[in-house]
Amino acid sequence: NAMLSLYSYDKNSLTYISEKLWDNMLFIAPVIQFDGNNLSKVSERLRNDKNTVISAVLNNPTSLQYASENLKNNFEVVQLAVSKEASSNTLEYASSELRENKELIEFALSISNHNIKHISLKLYNDKEYVLNYMKKIPDIFEHLNEEMRSDMDFIKLAMKRDYKHYSFIPINKKEEIEV
Repeated sequence: NAMLSLYSYDKNSLTYISEKLWDNMLFIAPVIQFDGNNLSKVSERLRNDKNTVISAVLNNPTSLQYASENLKNNFEVVQLAVSKEASSNTLEYASSELRENKELIEFALSISNHNIKHISLKLYNDKEYVLNYMKKIPDIFEHLNEEMRSDMDFIKLAMKRDYKHYSFIPINKKEEIEV
């Protein structure tokens, strides 16, 4: 495809494409497959097309941020995006409803403990919920906020599992701990 050859040479070449082409599935399919972030340029109609978004996410999981709200709330699409990048912020772009979905969160945390930062605030602030996850995945300790990393329940669990977590404990709490 001549357009892709030009695009691979000059990323700005797509700047001059008419809006009509950004709504043309035949035109955008290879452009999205080449660079998933081009989803940011396609029409709203195609941002709501599941196959278009899946194609973009397969190329670049963070392109989920450009999907329609409807597809940011689609379990299958979000799970696929999260599965494609081990240390990404992809979960951040999911709908607030899905960021409360415990099945998706469990999946996301199994991919990367960084995802703890992007679960819903309701779940993130639920001490028992987070402690239960720490029992399964102790390395989420390093990604918790300072208040949680200062909480002795979290500290004890983290230190019980692995002393490497000591470096993530706030200085004012380290003197309270016997290593």
